[in-house]
Amino acid sequence: MRVTPKEVEDYISSFTDYVHSYRENANQQGIFLFISTLGCWGPSNVILQYFAFFLVGIIYFKNAFKEWDSEGKHITHYKGLELINDKISKLKSKRDQRYYYSKVKQYKNENLSFLSEIKGIYIAVLTFLFYVANITYFMQDSKGQLFSAFEYIYALQIV
Repeated sequence: MRVTPKEVEDYISSFTDYVHSYRENANQQGIFLFISTLGCWGPSNVILQYFAFFLVGIIYFKNAFKEWDSEGKHITHYKGLELINDKISKLKSKRDQRYYYSKVKQYKNENLSFLSEIKGIYIAVLTFLFYVANITYFMQDSKGQLFSAFEYIYALQIV
């Protein structure tokens, strides 16, 4: 099925909007993750702290991935480029195909390189590293407390 240049243009525009909103959402979720990670240290009970870290991770990953409206699902940026290139290949004019292929290639080089991806979501990356560092520290620091808490729970069941 052939597509028109307008359809390809709209699809590309939709993808660039998706990339922009994905990055904004990732950074907003990163702020949530940072504040929530600090809150995980609040409960005095080790089991509740473990639960808090687990719950924060689930909520973060559930909310971190945005859907591309044109596709109705979350996709990687490179899968999005594949979908765009597939749509471009359905253009009738070879000249239009070359134009849009070069336009997408330029967008990819300027906006989807590793450094530009990190630069676009640096808040999310830093806060995720903070979350992982906190979990690592917490698990090393609370090993003895966790086992004694389980022993306490086990002892309550016996009595």
